[in-house]
Amino acid sequence: MRPNCSAAATAEAPRSSTVTRPLRAQGEGPALFRVGGTAYMLMSDLTGWNPNPAKLVATASPRLCGAAWHLEPNPATGPGGNTTYDSQSTFVLPLTLGDGSTFFIYMGDRWNFMGPGSVRAPGPLPYF
Repeated sequence: MRPNCSAAATAEAPRSSTVTRPLRAQGEGPALFRVGGTAYMLMSDLTGWNPNPAKLVATASPRLCGAAWHLEPNPATGPGGNTTYDSQSTFVLPLTLGDGSTFFIYMGDRWNFMGPGSVRAPGPLPYF
């Protein structure tokens, strides 16, 4: 995963800027979100149709171009957490309550490549 860091995309980043990839940061189904001053990218490993633990990388950089990312623990917990609830990330929904507290809800797709279509697999992310 790498953002468009061309001069046309952002006047502040030189054309050669790229995201520094953490250990095995290759993935698919990226869901990018911020919590305070930290940017997170939640993704699935490249295992074909086989479910796997979520991969979470983070950076404190205010910009994605040229940021140094580091690997965080798997945020999916509880039953099914080791396979990201048999799904792949698509989005992380921030839900702010009236008291100001914010919860982050995992939104994922569960594909059935041997059958018809897929289903959504929402769940909480207690990591944040």
